[in-house]
Amino acid sequence: MGVDTEIRLPPNVRLRDVAVVMGILAGLPKQWYNGYIIVDGAKPRPGCSPETPEIELKGKMVDGKEDHSVLFFYEGDHNGKWRSMSPPSTPFWQAVGRGAG
Repeated sequence: MGVDTEIRLPPNVRLRDVAVVMGILAGLPKQWYNGYIIVDGAKPRPGCSPETPEIELKGKMVDGKEDHSVLFFYEGDHNGKWRSMSPPSTPFWQAVGRGAG
């Protein structure tokens, strides 16, 4: 059984924005489009329930891997004080968590 890294985010953070920031921190290519940043390979997708969508990262990333994903919890504390993610405790996810948190 592995150890997870808990990443806590403000309660008003938007899923799409988190995916974009994670993609940038992971080293995926980004571009400006009509006032928005688009990150190729970073996107939210449905998870196992409506409360836990998944963020998918695909492409060449800073750790040399080409595929990462993490569940995004809308109810991280069950009281609405924060949202969270619990990826594996690896150097990659710890660095992403420090950059996003």
